[in-house]
Amino acid sequence: MEKLASTKQAPQKSIASSAYIRFLNLLDVIDSARGCERLDPLEESLLDKLVLMATKQDCPILVGDLISISTLASQATLHGRVKSLERKGLINLISDIDDARKKHVYPTRLTIKRYEELSVNFEKALNPKM
Repeated sequence: MEKLASTKQAPQKSIASSAYIRFLNLLDVIDSARGCERLDPLEESLLDKLVLMATKQDCPILVGDLISISTLASQATLHGRVKSLERKGLINLISDIDDARKKHVYPTRLTIKRYEELSVNFEKALNPKM
């Protein structure tokens, strides 16, 4: 038991000054400055997947496409997070013209701006002298 307790140490200085830690700190600043609700880890993952899918596909993304990503969570949980992202103004859900049961998912300008800020701050974290 003593051995286990002795292995728990505060992060070393090298970790605290790493680019990823600087990036996480910048994310906190962005989220605080924006004054919007924070995303939970599942919402962030879902939004990341949507943005990746949107950049790779020419065809519209359906809600069903997002909630079928079973590696993240159950379909019911993912559907709830899709609704949450819509309430937060990060995605738009538009009914299909031919089949109203299908909903297309589009990232909003707020989401695009978020990823642009993330990109800029990621570069700052990698090159702190910028």
